[in-house]
Amino acid sequence: MSPKLLSPSATIRVVPLILMALITAVIAGLLVGYLRHQRHVISQQQLGLERELSRLIEEARGYDTQIANLTSRTALQRRMDERFVKLEPIRANHIVRVQPLGGAPAEALVMTSPTGGIRPASNQRTR
Repeated sequence: MSPKLLSPSATIRVVPLILMALITAVIAGLLVGYLRHQRHVISQQQLGLERELSRLIEEARGYDTQIANLTSRTALQRRMDERFVKLEPIRANHIVRVQPLGGAPAEALVMTSPTGGIRPASNQRTR
């Protein structure tokens, strides 16, 4: 038995299909290689960002400790002893007293000045 040969017209129809399959395989291979490379690059970036994040977290913890040390009562007392910080007592004429609405007296909504006059309540210092 002799093998059957394809007719020339059938061969012409098969060649483009084989070329399309070959081109598709090449493109798929290139795409797989590109995606593997991108995965590697992105994982390296992720590792770098994780390292930077852990460094920043440690730095923030250090700053939190430093803030806690500087704002503690002992640190404030030390600064007061060094005369770096000065605390002034709150005077009664600088306190704003707020009462509920409905028959509240006028002095509840204003501050009295040291000279005895009435002025609107504000955060500005008077001389």
